[in-house]
Formats: sequence, structure tokens, C-alpha cells
Amino acid sequence: MKIFKILLYCFLLTSFSYGAAASVAVNAMNTSILTFYATTQQQNNQIEKYLNLEKRVLLEDKKGIFLAKQRNELLLNSLHIEVTNEK
Repeated sequence: MKIFKILLYCFLLTSFSYGAAASVAVNAMNTSILTFYATTQQQNNQIEKYLNLEKRVLLEDKKGIFLAKQRNELLLNSLHIEVTNEK
């Protein structure tokens, strides 16, 4: 009977230690996942800022191209008017 109690005590001690170790492992994984999630959120925010900047640059380029086309159109019109006035 005494051996049974000792074995039971050893079994319970082992079970609790494994349970505590598992709990620590789960908490560590949870912390790792939360850290990973925060890191990915920061990276997503940086990518979004970069894409917004690129969109602004593209918009400015489109405006520049549009203004250049308008200027060329006006130059062509003025040349056409000069040619027709000379005739």
C-alpha cells in the first residue's frame, strides 16, 4: 500500500509537471504568434504607405504628361494659326 501511494504521488507529480510545461509552451507560442501578428501588421502598414506614395507619384506623372500633351496641342494650334494667317 505504501508503494502504491509513492507511485501515485510520483505519477501525480509527473502529470502536473507535464501539464505545467505544456501550459508554458502554449503561452510561449501564443506570445510568439501575437508578436508575429504585430510584426506583420507593421509591415503591412509600411507597404500600404509605400503604395500610397507610389500612387501619388504616378498621379503626378500623369498630370505632367497631360500638361505636356496640352502644351503640345496649344503649340500645334498656334503654328496652324500662324500658317493659315500667312496664306
